[in-house]
Amino acid sequence: MASVPTENERIHRGQLEEDDAFKLKFGEEFQNTQCLFIAEVKVLMGVQKENRLSETDMGESSLSEVFQKTMNYCNQFGKYQNHEAVKEMRKIFPVNEFKQFEVAQLVNLGCETTEEAKAVIPSLSRMQDDRLQELLDEMHSLKTYS
Repeated sequence: MASVPTENERIHRGQLEEDDAFKLKFGEEFQNTQCLFIAEVKVLMGVQKENRLSETDMGESSLSEVFQKTMNYCNQFGKYQNHEAVKEMRKIFPVNEFKQFEVAQLVNLGCETTEEAKAVIPSLSRMQDDRLQELLDEMHSLKTYS
């Protein structure tokens, strides 16, 4: 498997392209990756936590400080608590209309209006306001479900 060139290697070869989230332009290393919702990270970390705690009888002290801080962040900022609601959230935004980054940002930020969504995610300016608002409303209906 070929490794992805580092930024220094790309600079050295004169290939440095600026990453730009506003334009959905990311480096090669992000081309085939899945963008996760904070709530999804929380679920994955919860499984890891259970596995680690069952492997050792040291309790929560066996978890690294970074792990614990990340889990606290997910608990604080994860907008959706219900696992089923999180799974349904993936189905709301059609893959042919949205990039993964956009969907993750919409869900994680909890945008409520098209104006807000387009202000924080400029690449959404291509979307019709009424279509985007319809999807945001559907997203928020799941929030009340969770």
